[in-house]
This record gives sequence, C-alpha cells and structure tokens, in this order.
Amino acid sequence: MMNITLGEVITIIFMAVMMILALYLNILWYKIKSILEVNGYKVSNFRHVQDLPNFVELIKKEEREQLKAKYRKMLWRLIGGLLLFLIGAIIAFTY
Repeated sequence: MMNITLGEVITIIFMAVMMILALYLNILWYKIKSILEVNGYKVSNFRHVQDLPNFVELIKKEEREQLKAKYRKMLWRLIGGLLLFLIGAIIAFTY
C-alpha cells in the first residue's frame, strides 16, 4: 500500500492544472495568430513578439462591435492566463 502525503497530492493537482493552463494558452495564442493571419498581419509560428501589439491594433481597427468585444475577451483571457501561469511557476519554484 502506498502512502501519499497531502503535499504530494496538492503537487500532483497543481501540476495538472498548470499543464491544462499551458495547453489552453497555447490553443488561445494560435487562435489569435490565425485571426491575425486572416486579417492580413504577418505571423510566425516561432516568433511571438509582434502578435500582441498586432492584435491590439486589430482590435482598435475593428469596426464591428461584436467582433471587437470577442477579440478583447480573447486578449484579456490570454493576459490573465499568462499572469496565472507566471504566478504558478513562481509558486512551483519557491515551494
């Protein structure tokens, strides 16, 4: 019989949540890249530096309010998710 401590259970759950968050953020980022590409912006699958500024520019230029709101939500989910991931990484490395 294996004895698993509460700390080990918490660590396993934490790592699973971090992996799910990383997967979600990757899917969201590539969805944003796809939107940028459809709208004529140059994107690279390896360089991400211009993606966020270009997405903000696209949001500002978008005239359809429904799409503008959708893009804003995507941007805020990406920023929030990246911050959560960063906080989680800091916690993981200091624990």
